Amino acid sequence: MSFNKDLLYAIAQNVLFWAISFAITLNLFSRGDEITTLDWIYTLLFNIPFFIVVTLNIYQGIPNILYRYNIWFYLLTVLVIGSALTVSLYSLSYGWFSNLVFPSYYFVGVYTPFELLGIMGIYVIISTLIELSKAWFNRKEAQLEISRLEEEKTKSELKALQAQINPHFLFNSLNTIYGEAIRKSDKAPLMILELSDILRYVVDHMNKERVSLKSEIEYIKKFVSLQKKRLSHPERVLLTIEGSAENLEISPLLLITYIENAFKHGSVSGLDEQIKIHIKISKTNISLVCENPKNLIEAIEENKNSGTGLENTKKRLDFLYKHNYSLTITDQKEYYKSELTIDLS
Repeated sequence: MSFNKDLLYAIAQNVLFWAISFAITLNLFSRGDEITTLDWIYTLLFNIPFFIVVTLNIYQGIPNILYRYNIWFYLLTVLVIGSALTVSLYSLSYGWFSNLVFPSYYFVGVYTPFELLGIMGIYVIISTLIELSKAWFNRKEAQLEISRLEEEKTKSELKALQAQINPHFLFNSLNTIYGEAIRKSDKAPLMILELSDILRYVVDHMNKERVSLKSEIEYIKKFVSLQKKRLSHPERVLLTIEGSAENLEISPLLLITYIENAFKHGSVSGLDEQIKIHIKISKTNISLVCENPKNLIEAIEENKNSGTGLENTKKRLDFLYKHNYSLTITDQKEYYKSELTIDLS
């Protein structure tokens, strides 16, 4: 179907080009007030050699010489071969061909070889410019199509990355509630309700490109509240939020990965140990700083499986914000800190 469409388009374009050429030359060659049969025949004979030369230029000269070599070799080829063909075909058109097809008429070609060379140059230049402009537009269309496919691929990859992040969060939360249930803690029912609210947010927003920063902050508050309930010293978790989240939007579930990581690998069992989460919002920027002492026993046991969520989030940041974010990770033996700043403008 595509081949037939392209072929019909090429035929229609050539018909239009030569119809315009024929109309212009017919008016130039007609000497009286009315166009006679002789004028039609003379114009036809005149266009035949240029039709052949232009066709060879389009389908042989441009693709096989101009595109493969260079413009100087192309011009030399057109000058030598094109000139010889034009003069020879012009003589045949008004000689052998006219005697064969129109024996009742007698025609004589009146243009000199130098004049024919100039006319040929006009035809070749016009046809070459048309072909080059077509190639330019086709290349632009191809680039737009490639951009569209890359955008679709990026969106698919982002959805896949989010799909990997969300089950990771669910597993950690259920594991926390499971621990409370084993101990028959009164916290378990309330934690289930809080987890339900959190999961509802995740399900409703995971496939959105942007969400309000205000709703994302509320989600983070509920997440931190849920995590604090499993700790024996919840007062050692410090969440501070500075600035207003009004009228700002962010890609969903980006910040939570670093906060979740602080709880997963952090420790507040020591007297001086604290998990600190600080969010600062300015006019167009948001900064997140997460600090936690490492739980060295968990770090050894889970070292092989850690880092997946952080790697996926880093990929999402590269896709979504490119050069509009900064991320600094400080990973020491007993201490971990992540600092993320995103330009939301």
